[in-house]
Amino acid sequence: MVSARRRWLRPAPGYKSLVLYLFAFSFLAGVAMQLPRSEFSQALLYGGTEGIALLALPAILAGVAVASLVAGREFKARLKHFLLTALACVLVVSLAYVGIAALGKGYSPTAQILILLIANALCLLVWFVSLTLFSGRSRPAALSLSFVHPVANLAFMVLFRRLSLIETTVPQTGFWILIPKFLIASLILLVALWVISFLINAPAKRNFGVSAVQAAGLFAGQWLYGSKKVEAVLDDLGEEVTTTIGAMAFRRKVGNTLKAVFLAPNVHFGPFGNVGGSEFPAIVSKEVGQKLGCDALMFHGTVYHDFNPVSSSSASELGKAFIQCVNEGKKKFSTTASFAHQHSGDADAHAIVSGNDAFISLSPAPYPSGDIDYASGIALTLAAQKKFETAVVFDRHNANGPVPRWEAGSGRFYEFLDAVQDLQPEKPGKLRVGIASDPLWQFSTKQGLGRHGLKVAVLETSSKNKSSKPQRACIAVFDANNTLPEFRKACLERLRKFHFAFCDIFTTDTHCVNELGSVNNALGANVNWEPLLEALERCAREAVGDLEECDSKICSRKFSLRVLGAGRASEVVSTINAIIAVTRIAAPLILIAAVALAFLVLLAT
Repeated sequence: MVSARRRWLRPAPGYKSLVLYLFAFSFLAGVAMQLPRSEFSQALLYGGTEGIALLALPAILAGVAVASLVAGREFKARLKHFLLTALACVLVVSLAYVGIAALGKGYSPTAQILILLIANALCLLVWFVSLTLFSGRSRPAALSLSFVHPVANLAFMVLFRRLSLIETTVPQTGFWILIPKFLIASLILLVALWVISFLINAPAKRNFGVSAVQAAGLFAGQWLYGSKKVEAVLDDLGEEVTTTIGAMAFRRKVGNTLKAVFLAPNVHFGPFGNVGGSEFPAIVSKEVGQKLGCDALMFHGTVYHDFNPVSSSSASELGKAFIQCVNEGKKKFSTTASFAHQHSGDADAHAIVSGNDAFISLSPAPYPSGDIDYASGIALTLAAQKKFETAVVFDRHNANGPVPRWEAGSGRFYEFLDAVQDLQPEKPGKLRVGIASDPLWQFSTKQGLGRHGLKVAVLETSSKNKSSKPQRACIAVFDANNTLPEFRKACLERLRKFHFAFCDIFTTDTHCVNELGSVNNALGANVNWEPLLEALERCAREAVGDLEECDSKICSRKFSLRVLGAGRASEVVSTINAIIAVTRIAAPLILIAAVALAFLVLLAT
């Protein structure tokens, strides 16, 4: 089911489509303007021409002019947003024209002019809001650019009235007579907008010390243009925390070079788009892999949205921390390894055991589950450390569904606790590791895939007893924000032919796929499955062919960074709810009062 949020948060149409919409709507509005005074055939011909001349032409002129002044090299990419703003203004002004036509000839020409002036003042307001919120213009620059469209409307109105050979909807007037009154109406409406902004900003200023209007503009800039300026607001909201990171490194027996490293930070890969930690799986794994000269696989820690980094620049610090963790000499490489697997209720725990240490993944799949919060993760890690010297516990994040966040004390927590406590390692033996990857560059974030792509690791353990059959585990990691249960099932069916003792699909929980129009974007929801299944099978086969004997070690360490903070997400939501509760009633009343005041003031002048 498509959520309401996804139905409304859609990308703007292309500029060519918007130009067609402008012409089509203006033509229909012109017909509606002429119908009260003409036959349908005449209204269709002359009214359509009038609508295009009075509405479409100045709108397109304004959109192109503002885009050329603001967008520069990004003219084509951003023109659609300015044409969309122009279309919104056309809707407002056309209502004024149609209203005047419906009132008929007997209505005061002065009142008709005032209605058109106020409509164009509202047009200025629409442009001002669009330029300040969505284009990041300063208020003086936005205000000056906002005059282009309404002034063009007034100029075309006067020009068309004078040149027209037919009876028009437009009252007779002079251009320079209109301008002073237009400025007065605009000033009154701008003051009303300031009052509305004050009401919107008050709760956010009181709770967080930031401007809600400014923050909304920066968020819009991220959604529309990928701007990271919103991170400044997140930084103001954030706080310093100390979390933990864990890693498992595999070193080739021949050559003593690193073959692969598994990374499991207790850092949440959000909040969205390219902001904060959303792209960390691709950025950090690439940096660590290049510095260590091996493949790096990123996993999702036991953390919730409270641990979203406020700045994407902290990716470099996280990468350095992982490199130091792997390179430090406190932990030695073990020549043997084994697996441990335990199920309790809905909880499934699987461990790769190296010496006295364990790298433990958790999942309730196919039953849906939210993120494991940090406190629960620490509790599970401490429980594991009663059996293992070092334990790194992380989340497979492969069970998408409508479930609440679960915490320590819930029934599901105790199922995971039992599964972790009951882990019994098999007899250790030699370890062989194979790695394969596919960047999946043909897929976009809208289809649910980040730049980390797909990485598959196959691990094989064999005990010293030659009569024992080697055990193989397959770990397939997609750079995605969870998976549909049906897609995960299809993946496991595709890998069944390899007869792995353990096999599961993991995701990084990247939020880079959470973009405009795809806020809830689990893997499998917006993409053709077959190419992904083929890539998965191919990587699994390559990983099996890549198996070579390795030593391994597991390490963990503390890591400090600035994150959104505990409870901040819910506090932000409650503040937004308070703003909406106030403004949805006050804003329309203030705007209606401002329009009425503008009409009375202009009538008196």
